[in-house]
This record gives sequence, structure tokens and C-alpha cells, in this order.
Amino acid sequence: DYDVSIKMCPWAVDPVLNRGVALEATGRYEEAIAAYEAVLKVQPNDPAAWNNLGNANMALARYADAVEIYGKAVQLAPEFSFAQANQAIALYASGNKNGASRKFRTLLRRYPDFDDMRAALVASLYSQGLLDNAETVLQK
Repeated sequence: DYDVSIKMCPWAVDPVLNRGVALEATGRYEEAIAAYEAVLKVQPNDPAAWNNLGNANMALARYADAVEIYGKAVQLAPEFSFAQANQAIALYASGNKNGASRKFRTLLRRYPDFDDMRAALVASLYSQGLLDNAETVLQK
């Protein structure tokens, strides 16, 4: 039980972060956001907490907020590929398909076997009517 863990070690952020993940997994996004924000009050430079906060905001369709939040995770940990990928997907969800496509391509240059980003780039190009480009990316 996360509450017991938190009472035993009130100074530790991991149980609070993990409680946020559990809340998020059960669809209790506002409560998850509160947990992640509690972590960030204590450890404002925790990229995992920023990333998870972005995930909860994405689940609530707060796409512009998620873009900014993921950006903080990326700023704190530039090699955190999942935060970069999540930010790219949030850009796409917010309607910034060109910005998303640029980030998808950047991630694919860095991680050529990142199939989720390849699929996202194909979807983005396809939605923009760039069918030949989408087909070329798909065949790589």
C-alpha cells in the first residue's frame, strides 16, 4: 500500500510517484496529477515526474499543457527518449503536425529502430496528405 510506504518514509518521493502511476493506470488522472505535483514540489528537477505529469494531462486531452510539461522533462534529461516521444505525440494531438513530424524524424535519426515513432511519423504524414512521403518512411 502506497499510503503505508509514504507514512514510513515521508521524505521519499518514489512511493508518491508510484502512487501516481497506479492512480493513472486506474483512470484517476486528477489524483495522479496531484501526486506528480507533490513530487515536483520536493524534487522539481525530476524528469520522470514531469513525464508522468504529461501523461496524465494527455489522458485528459490537455494537449498544449502536455507539450509544455514534456518539454520540461526533455530539458532536464535530453536523452530521455520517451519524454521526447511523448512530447512529439502531444504536438501531433494538439494539431501541430509539422512540429510533431520534425520531432518524429529527429527521434528516428537518433533511434532508427524506434518503431512507434516510425508509425507516428507515417500517420502524421498521411494525415497531412503526404502519401508518398508516408510510404517512403514506412518502407524503411
